[in-house]
Amino acid sequence: IDLNKKLEARLFEGRVGAAKQVLDSMHELEHGATFSEPMDLEEVKKKIGKLNPAARLDATQPLRKTDIFPPPVEGGDAAGLVLETKEIMTGIRRLPKDTCTGSSGWSNRAIMALLLAEEEVQTLVEEITCLFNRSLSGAVADGVVALWSTGRAALIPKPDGSWRPLGMGECWYRLMGRVIVQAYSEEVGERLAPLQLCVGVTAGCEIAARMAQMVMSIPDVGDERMCLVQLDISNAFNEIPRGKVALAVRKYAPKLLLWFRSFYGRATGLRTASGELVGTSATGVRQGDPMAMLLYAVGEA
Repeated sequence: IDLNKKLEARLFEGRVGAAKQVLDSMHELEHGATFSEPMDLEEVKKKIGKLNPAARLDATQPLRKTDIFPPPVEGGDAAGLVLETKEIMTGIRRLPKDTCTGSSGWSNRAIMALLLAEEEVQTLVEEITCLFNRSLSGAVADGVVALWSTGRAALIPKPDGSWRPLGMGECWYRLMGRVIVQAYSEEVGERLAPLQLCVGVTAGCEIAARMAQMVMSIPDVGDERMCLVQLDISNAFNEIPRGKVALAVRKYAPKLLLWFRSFYGRATGLRTASGELVGTSATGVRQGDPMAMLLYAVGEA
């Protein structure tokens, strides 16, 4: 079993405990079994704060809220994406059952038990569809945005001694994000083509690997040589400026701009499983957000 792929899958699903078990297995295979001491709350706050920087234009200048997003265009921004009830139901059926809860305590199991058990809940699913569409049009209540944007923060140790930040969003928010990705990623991927393989492209990793093999197999011609450049951007999701992402969303994913203004237009809390506030998410795209990879790819386009 490829433990790296297993770890990525558990992190994507938000299964922090399972991800930690995979990391322990990886560490045990390489170094033998070890145990780490639990961190106190102040140490957690310090590390979370370092990995989730305050909003800024660059490394030295503070970022005002008016600097975060471009002003609305004349005549208004594009209308939000509209989801259908059948897309919501498909998303509910595909929810992974063993993911952790968000800040409110709702779980995927509870959502599935509520909405898949009885036929009489059709009206409720229609109301949820309406709520998701109001979110996409930027018309959802601030209280809902604040609740759904609050993340449960966790720190996963890396083999090099650094830390991988992880944020588990509210389960209803994650459901909405999964449905949006399923409904819109192919259209966005077509706009980003051919310079990316992570949004709206089936088997993108395999395609990239095969392309690399083909490039490296091309013989040198005279003084011309083929090369590959691999970049590993430190803390990439948390560091990308939201203003940059907003401009790119307007260009490549315009049906998400009103949603992005609502859910990324403010700093949001990061809390431990016990509810302690340990930091804020004020820049970048949130770890654990199903939309994060799409938003990051758009922002770097």
